[in-house]
Amino acid sequence: YKRFKEKTQKNLGNNNSIKSIIIFLDYLLSFIIYGTSIADYFQYEFYKKRHSERKTFVTWRKHKKIQKMSNDSKDSKIIINKEKFNKVFDQFIKRDWIYINDCGYTEFEKFIKKHNEVFVKPSGGSCGQNVYIYKYTQNENLLNLFERLKLEKAIIEEKIIQTGELKEFNPDSVNTIRITTLKRNDDVSIMSSVLRLGNGKVVNDNVSTGGLVANIDKEYGVIDSYGVDKDSNKFLIHPHTQKQIIGYKIPYWEQVKSYAKQIANMVPNVRYMGWDIVLKENGELLLIEGNNDGAHRVQQISSQKGLWLEY
Repeated sequence: YKRFKEKTQKNLGNNNSIKSIIIFLDYLLSFIIYGTSIADYFQYEFYKKRHSERKTFVTWRKHKKIQKMSNDSKDSKIIINKEKFNKVFDQFIKRDWIYINDCGYTEFEKFIKKHNEVFVKPSGGSCGQNVYIYKYTQNENLLNLFERLKLEKAIIEEKIIQTGELKEFNPDSVNTIRITTLKRNDDVSIMSSVLRLGNGKVVNDNVSTGGLVANIDKEYGVIDSYGVDKDSNKFLIHPHTQKQIIGYKIPYWEQVKSYAKQIANMVPNVRYMGWDIVLKENGELLLIEGNNDGAHRVQQISSQKGLWLEY
C-alpha cells in the first residue's frame, strides 16, 4: 500500500488519505477482475476508466497468458540471451559485434581500436539497463577493461549511427520502431507499432530509462497519439528538440512492416515478439534486438487503447 500511495501522489498529485484508500481498493478490485499490476493501473489510467474500457486492455495476467500460449520456453532462450540472438539474426543485425567470453584479448583490442566507440551491454540484460557507450582513448591500456567485461559477460557492438529523419527527434539516442508480431501457422500479424524516442543525453530510447513512446497507426504509418513517458506525462512535441510528434509519418512504412514479418519467421516456436528496428536514410533497416516479453504496456500506454480483443 505504501508503494501504491507513492504512485498515487506522483501520478495524481493526491495527498488525501481517504481518497488514496478508495483508489487502492479500486486497484485491488482491478487486480482480481482483470489481473492488473500497479504499473498497469496507473499507466492505463484505470482510475478514470469504466469496466467496459478496462476489460479491453492487455494486463499483466493476460500478457502472461499470451506469452505462455505463444512462446516455447526452450526456444525463448535464443531471444533472451543476446549472444545467441545475434548469431541467429546476424543477417539482420548488420553491424560488427563480439561476445567477450568467446574472444581473446588480441581480438578484443583489434575490435575496440577499429570502431573507437562501441555499445556495451550485458548478454542477459533487458529494458536498456546497464547499456553504455565506451569510447577508446589512444594508447589506453585495454587489459583492465577486457577483464572487467569478462565478468559482465558483455556483448560489444559497433555503435549505430542513426541517419535520416528519426534522428531529428533526439540526436543523442538511437530512436527505434517497436513492432510487435504474433505468428499463427504461416501467417504473421502486426499487433502494434510504436515509435520509441530518447529524451535528452541518453544512449537508448527505453521508456523505463526516461524515453518516450508514441503510437503508430499500423496501416498508414502515421503517429496518432501523444508521446508518453513512464509517468504518463504527455507531449505533443519532443521536450528536448521541439520536433512535433503527433502527425509524423514514418518513411518507408511498407518496407518496415515487411521487414518485421520477415524476422518474425526466424524462430518458429517463439511466435509473440517485440522487434526494435532502426530506420536509417534511404530505407535502410537494421535490427537492434527482439523482446519475447512483448512489453504489453508499451503497446497500449500512448494510444490508451486496449488490444486484448485483437489478441
